[in-house]
Amino acid sequence: DFPKPKDKNKESRISKIVTEFIFNHGYFPIVRPKTGKAEPDILFEPSNIVSWDNSVLLELKQYIREEDQESEIRRELPNNIGQAAEYYSIVKEIKRDIADTVHLLIFYNGKKRFQIGESYPVEKNVVVDFIYVGDGTPSKLETVIIDGK
Repeated sequence: DFPKPKDKNKESRISKIVTEFIFNHGYFPIVRPKTGKAEPDILFEPSNIVSWDNSVLLELKQYIREEDQESEIRRELPNNIGQAAEYYSIVKEIKRDIADTVHLLIFYNGKKRFQIGESYPVEKNVVVDFIYVGDGTPSKLETVIIDGK
């Protein structure tokens, strides 16, 4: 169901898939909540009483391309992490009982598998997850470790 490289509106299509997945597992997603000047991708509440208590914030990015993605991911990752951290701090100011992390989900395809090395400088409250949505078998892809060197 994930978009192909030539598809338009890839990030919004991924957002719809993730939102449906969250809802189908009993959570209540709020898509693109306005929070001051920020507009994070998804905020979801893990209870049947919708409130901000213990909500979890998701920021989605997609690098579904036909060309080589490695240089773009390396170049954009600091900005992606910074944006996720800023959204988290804005939401945290409004409602202090939000979960202590923002999850940055990076969707990609291609012939390489990406991981963040231990030395990469990730903001304190940001968890980065790379999610492969290509046609290959992830275990057979070349692994690229993105480190802080």
